[in-house]
Amino acid sequence: MISPMLRCAAILVCWTMCTVVQAQSVHREVLANGVTVINVDRRDTHAAHIMVLVQAGQEHEGSLSGTGISRVLQGIIVDTARSHSDRLARLGGQLTTISSDFSGDHHGSPMVGLALTTTDSALSEGLHFLARALRQPQIDEQRLARSLQLIRSGEQRDAADPDTILQRNVVSLALREHPLRLPARGIPQLRQNLTVEMLADYHRQHYTGNRTTVIVVGNIDSARTRREVRRAFADLPQGALNHSSPIQEPVQFAPRHREVAAPRDEQRQIYGWRTPSLSFYHDHAALEVLQVLLQEQLEALSSGPDGQRLASSLKVRHFAPPRAPGLFTISLSPESQSSSDAWIAVQTALNDLRQNGPQDSQLQRAKRIWQRQQAERLSTVAGLAADLARWEQAVGAPEFGQQFRRSVSQLSIADIQRVAGTLLHPNGANVSRVSLRPATSIDPPAAGERSTLTDIAPRSQVLSGGVQLLHRYMPIGLTHVRITMRAGPSVEPEDLRGASLLLASLYQQGSEQLHGSDLTQHLSSLGMRLQSRATAHHLELHITCFPEDLEEALRILTTILAQPQLPQSAVEQVIARTISQSRRVPRSWSDRLLNAVDGIMLEQHYGLNDSGQLRESLESISRNDLLHWHRQITVGNNIVVSVYGDYRHEDLPTFINQQLAAVSGLEDGSSPQPHITDWSDSDPAAVTTLTAENDEEAIAWTWRAPDRVTRQDQPAMDVLIALLTGNQGQGGRLGRTLSDSGIDPDSALLVHRRSLHGRGYWSVLVQVPKGSSEDVRDRIPAEVQRLVQALTSSDSEHQENLSASEIEAAKSLVINARLIAMEDQGQASLAHAQALLSNDSIEGERDYHRRLEAVSRADLAGVANAYLDTTPIIVQIVPPQAENDENEESRMDGPDNGQEEGLGNPASDNPASD
Repeated sequence: MISPMLRCAAILVCWTMCTVVQAQSVHREVLANGVTVINVDRRDTHAAHIMVLVQAGQEHEGSLSGTGISRVLQGIIVDTARSHSDRLARLGGQLTTISSDFSGDHHGSPMVGLALTTTDSALSEGLHFLARALRQPQIDEQRLARSLQLIRSGEQRDAADPDTILQRNVVSLALREHPLRLPARGIPQLRQNLTVEMLADYHRQHYTGNRTTVIVVGNIDSARTRREVRRAFADLPQGALNHSSPIQEPVQFAPRHREVAAPRDEQRQIYGWRTPSLSFYHDHAALEVLQVLLQEQLEALSSGPDGQRLASSLKVRHFAPPRAPGLFTISLSPESQSSSDAWIAVQTALNDLRQNGPQDSQLQRAKRIWQRQQAERLSTVAGLAADLARWEQAVGAPEFGQQFRRSVSQLSIADIQRVAGTLLHPNGANVSRVSLRPATSIDPPAAGERSTLTDIAPRSQVLSGGVQLLHRYMPIGLTHVRITMRAGPSVEPEDLRGASLLLASLYQQGSEQLHGSDLTQHLSSLGMRLQSRATAHHLELHITCFPEDLEEALRILTTILAQPQLPQSAVEQVIARTISQSRRVPRSWSDRLLNAVDGIMLEQHYGLNDSGQLRESLESISRNDLLHWHRQITVGNNIVVSVYGDYRHEDLPTFINQQLAAVSGLEDGSSPQPHITDWSDSDPAAVTTLTAENDEEAIAWTWRAPDRVTRQDQPAMDVLIALLTGNQGQGGRLGRTLSDSGIDPDSALLVHRRSLHGRGYWSVLVQVPKGSSEDVRDRIPAEVQRLVQALTSSDSEHQENLSASEIEAAKSLVINARLIAMEDQGQASLAHAQALLSNDSIEGERDYHRRLEAVSRADLAGVANAYLDTTPIIVQIVPPQAENDENEESRMDGPDNGQEEGLGNPASDNPASD
């Protein structure tokens, strides 16, 4: 008889051996044409699962982002495959589609493809069937129409499903940069412009060997698998694979809320927290278990003290895409009259996990539940193949799932507390909430009233000494405190060029009154950080704090204004550091072009196009000069104090007046006025050539654009640029033009804008393949001129090149970006303060989205004629041998400016529109 202890030990050894065998049985190989083959030999089954994935999903749509082209093409591929019903029937008919979306097992995958479950004896035929389906789809008008119709049917189906509505809305609310924020099926206005030629071109560029992964799980040895894959995919061209840079989502500074009309008379809510991508697997191991813990705890908390049920349909989900940001969501249907009761239950559960963590027995139970769920999923060949694909995409190691599951078993209570506190704080700024309510219960905004999601008007008041106060209350758990002054090179006298930049650095060191204490450590202990920066037009100090620390934040900022810390040693260090930065030579192609464009377009503008002149000015500035400039800009009518977010002060203006009383001289002096130079003062060279480094080649095309004085043209110009460069400046017409030239706009296209007093301009910068500068140089201006012709020509043929739906789609992109920018309280406070200083009013900022909505085709024609119907100024980087052929007179080395933004590189100060 074997003792129970020995039996347990034997089982443990067998389980360990199985784990090792399974991990070792994962074989990965890259074939000569770039196809990646992953195989696991499962001797316990005669089933075989074949999965073919292609990096051609929503994440890779690039300039066509928002059209849904990857989904439309996939529909055509599936339609082509299913038309061979006899062959598919012989293989068992188990054909499935792998899509890119926040749903199912493949949520957020950058891949698309097909999968087939068949028998091990049919492996060869199955591989050839999938290879042919993906390699040779029948892309024609008939199949395009059928694919579009299926997509429209899917949209109609989803429009009646509350879960899908909630999920899609919370994703678009939580994500700001990643393509997954857009509908995977595309925006209807953009999707309807897809053509057979565009689909064929997308297929030719993306369905290549370097983008293809074949996964086979079943009773087939690795050698045979690789042999069969080579035969099936032999004619697949290797292709080019351009790895796009990871998309960084901006920090969320405020909770986001959206109300959506329910398809039926019901109420639903979903709460979402953005999480890191799956490559941060330590966090995701804890989130997986946290999902199980919360599901159980919320079920228990969903009943109130009197037995009344607070919520139903409670569902906790953790989405962990391989490359996109993850999303942790809690959805529910409130049962009581007040939906806040259910949210209180959610907060209670999250706070308890954050503060106390789960009990050890609860943690162990959650781990066992999760491990059982995983074991069930991995027991099938299809489930194991999906797991291998997930980790191949996330970390490039398909067997990594074994290590991830081990990390789950090693989780501690402290790990759960850490993740609950840092990623899922119920009262933090990073919560996105979508409320699904009956349409009749959503009150339309009254006339003149602004939605909380658009542009709530701040309160404005003039304090003692002429200081202006802007404050806007939002219950977000954070407060943004900012002091903004008109300063920077646009108002500096000639002998004080760079003084604002030096003050910005010195302000961050504190003040004489605060000197002696470690200000950085003090701020850190309160969870605050002081930021100060100088731009072309302004100097600002900013602190983000908790509401209870508002008084301390204001005390610190006003003390710095009253008694800035300017010891001689600190002044000397800052000047030396700034001069050193100005000598840095930019290395990247984009920085070199940007500096050259700035030098050309801003010649003599504010006197800062020459970095040598700036260095001379900095070297001559003394401590007394800085104190004198500080007193000139800290006069009452030159200061705006902004308090945006969550503040609990019954009389905020009175309190701020008391703080400002310590700042002497607020009533003395006049506000500095900007210098303005006219475009007629200079005639930039038509072509400027820079010598390439490392064989790089790049071109910048530059057109004049509205400046800060002619702001009435800006909304129409924004829509024009959206037509040309689409969403995030990498799509639109120019993106398609580059794609036609074999250039990936995701990695090679950059849009650059300036809107300054007296001058504004817009540049398109492109890194071009070696030796193709001449071929590309005329394509961007030609596409711009096609758009100008479509707007300004009376020829109907030209006018048809720009449809009303394309204009409306571009307006939607700009309006969405505008509303998102104003949702961030810190961003809004900066935009409003700068508008108040520049224009003595914030009406232009408050009303901007309405003016965008009102932009007409005639408005676009007027702006196109005024700014874009000209030959652009060109700056190009070419190899030395090509550069030698250029006219010597057109050659100019770009300035080696290394200053902070707004000085050597004067940037627009309006983050909402520029």
